[in-house]
Amino acid sequence: MDIILTEKSLRNFLKTSASTSEIIENLCNSGPTVDRFHQVSANTVLEIEIITNRIDSASAFGVAREANAILNQNNINSELINNPYQKNVTDYSKISTKLNFAFEKENLVKRFAAVSIDNVVVKPSPKDTEDLLTLVNQRPINNLVDITNEATLLYGIPSHVFDKDKLALQNLLLRNAKAGEKIATLDNTTQNLQDTDLIIEDGSGRIVDLCGVMGGQVAEVDEHTKNIVLIVPIYEPLQIRKTSLFHQKRTLAAQIYEKGPDPELCLSILQNIIDLILSRAGGQVSSKIFDYYPHGFDSKKVSINLQWLNTFSGLNIPETDIKNILNNLGFTKVEIVEDILTC
Repeated sequence: MDIILTEKSLRNFLKTSASTSEIIENLCNSGPTVDRFHQVSANTVLEIEIITNRIDSASAFGVAREANAILNQNNINSELINNPYQKNVTDYSKISTKLNFAFEKENLVKRFAAVSIDNVVVKPSPKDTEDLLTLVNQRPINNLVDITNEATLLYGIPSHVFDKDKLALQNLLLRNAKAGEKIATLDNTTQNLQDTDLIIEDGSGRIVDLCGVMGGQVAEVDEHTKNIVLIVPIYEPLQIRKTSLFHQKRTLAAQIYEKGPDPELCLSILQNIIDLILSRAGGQVSSKIFDYYPHGFDSKKVSINLQWLNTFSGLNIPETDIKNILNNLGFTKVEIVEDILTC
């Protein structure tokens, strides 16, 4: 999987005195590979190859986390900053309004978070955001849509905004499509749906989203939009892959969803997007946060014999280095007792 980032977006999460060339060299030696890079005015654009099973590194934050661990391992001071796992989520529970979402089956999503924001002002994005999107080959659209695209690049979790007033009954149902149903998507094409496609309908039978692949035109955000619904979902990977391949729409969102990003990031990404919307488009949060997480998260304990690790790697890795590397990558409760590493 290939992604394009700017060095500036990477340094949003990486505090280091390392130069551009040092960061690139260290990443290429033992992390995501920087295949190409080029300078555009004051920006360095990085074309990065992500190993297909490492979807956690398919974002500016993910690459920065890898870079931080690698730089510190090579005695180059570095610090991971603005970590979304440490983001505090605002308590909106005193708001009386609730969003109405229903799910045809439990196993359609890993997690689904949503909120509504009213009285927003749709306008062009700040120049920095437009520059970022343009540099990574995305077209700026408006401040609201651009925020969701920027967040995908920064955090590796796709999101979507609907014009709330265009959702007929605002009783949203996430379900499998019925063979023969159609949706007009945002790329001005009409898709003939199959029964393995995942869609959202608005309560009146109108389909407003081809989930994980592309939004529909019915509830598109435009210059007249005043009130929105923001969703940050994690869909069932296999279902999104089938839809993406069948309709031949290999969007960045589809490529991320089909590899199973971390549901634990949903609420922090939702909060980050809320903060950006309020700062760039005004308005106020008008509903409680909707958070559907049917199976939750159970942490796993991993153990490994250090003698086996050193034999396998052909290196004698000091215990302090092992602990530092794992801590920098976000592992917790790292302990070594009698040559057994657990975390």
